[in-house]
Amino acid sequence: MRRAAPALLLLGAAGGATLVAYVAIRPALFIAILSAMALAGFYRCLATDTRRQLGRAPVVLAIGLPLLAWVLPGAWLLYAAMVAVVPLLARRRGEVAPIYLFALLLLPALEQTFTIGGLKLFDVGVHSALALGAAGGLVLRPGAPRVPAALDAPLVALMLLLIVANARDTSATNFLRVAVNTLFLCGLPYFIVSRSVRSMDDVRLCLVYLAGAAAVLSMILLYEARSAWPMYNVLYDRHGIAMQIMVKARGGVMRAGGPFVESTSMAMVLATCILAAWLSRPAFRSGPHHAAVLALLLAGLVAPQSRGAWIGLLLATIAADLYRRRPGAAVRRLGMVALAGVALLAAAPFSAFLSETLGLTGGSVDTVDYRQRLFDRGVEEFLRSPITGYSAPDLLIRLADLRQGEGIVDFVNTYIYFALIGGAIGLAVFVGAFAAYLLHLWRCRPRGGPDADAMAAVFAGLVMPMEMLVFTSFGGRPEMFVFVFFALATAIAARHAAERRRRWRLQRQPAIA
Repeated sequence: MRRAAPALLLLGAAGGATLVAYVAIRPALFIAILSAMALAGFYRCLATDTRRQLGRAPVVLAIGLPLLAWVLPGAWLLYAAMVAVVPLLARRRGEVAPIYLFALLLLPALEQTFTIGGLKLFDVGVHSALALGAAGGLVLRPGAPRVPAALDAPLVALMLLLIVANARDTSATNFLRVAVNTLFLCGLPYFIVSRSVRSMDDVRLCLVYLAGAAAVLSMILLYEARSAWPMYNVLYDRHGIAMQIMVKARGGVMRAGGPFVESTSMAMVLATCILAAWLSRPAFRSGPHHAAVLALLLAGLVAPQSRGAWIGLLLATIAADLYRRRPGAAVRRLGMVALAGVALLAAAPFSAFLSETLGLTGGSVDTVDYRQRLFDRGVEEFLRSPITGYSAPDLLIRLADLRQGEGIVDFVNTYIYFALIGGAIGLAVFVGAFAAYLLHLWRCRPRGGPDADAMAAVFAGLVMPMEMLVFTSFGGRPEMFVFVFFALATAIAARHAAERRRRWRLQRQPAIA
């Protein structure tokens, strides 16, 4: 018995350590299992060639990154690991963008401010570390596409506006901090995607990766909503990062946000990924397999309970049909959605959840009232300084009457925000950037063919946020995805310009001879 005592103690200690480890990383295990289930079904629905193109990178990322986030003892170690993700997994230049986009959706930002001697320099986090690694991987790989400077001009103008408008009337150090943060949030995602994508095959690969990420996110969101367990929120406390996170509910059901801090932002990005999946039909084995994936993704979009995302997705499908020269399909879809809307409104009085989700009762009414007040006060202040707007500190003072319980002014209308921080000039730059890239894509519009769906996805992916940003603020990953789709539009337009130059040279050759 005495001989067995040490063995029993060791067994008990091992069991206790295993239990402690399980409790510590329990959310990561659940996320990894849910992600594996989602990707198993997703891969099963893909065509053989598409599965071969994807390889194992999505599986490694979806299972490995959550485990790393919970297992690594410090945030800076996690940042270092994120720097290495894309260079290790991307086999060629064209895979840098899709792998970067897939990984971008899997973890919260976990940002903290980098300081030297008490001086705050800039914010660093999971997403900026991932972007640095992806950008470094691109620089070290040959074969950068030739991009005309005119295609980068709208991006540069909008970035300069964001820096100047958000940093004016503040200190030089704050100007530097805003500039670096804007580079991480907007400039690097644009550079990575626009300089990685060189062909329409690369564009289609990006869309399939986004569809795969949507499958993972949808499974996680459905589980979070069902269990009322926001699994990712503990990561901030685990890494000692101060972050005010609010868990919201509507109709008695938690608004799931997954790896996003806020459910509306989650819904915006998920809707974009659903659009990518819808227009990636050739990547799937058959129509029923494609429909099964879309059913999962649409179910996932229910979990964040965002009306703006559904409206934006509908508008994007109509824009895609018009881009593909299918006005009849757009009219039919609009009619079907109108009938569905009437049916939902008729059923709303019999369901508290449905009524609040549609904005007819409960806290949704307060949200609508706040948006109306923001619009009215925004227009009032805009008319007092219509050309250049106000600095950020001055604007917060002027709109102090709109502060909410969290002590912030929530600019849930991006157009009002740009009108106030940049005046008519700033609003024109913001809208003009969208218009410029949409015009480039419209000029490239094909008459059918294998590229039509992918190009329509990028076109509609820019139309969608123009509606969504009426109902939400500009920041975080929704802002990053706006610049990602700017980059995809740039890549398509640059390819189109290169083909025009090649045709022109071919036409000139006989004359020269």
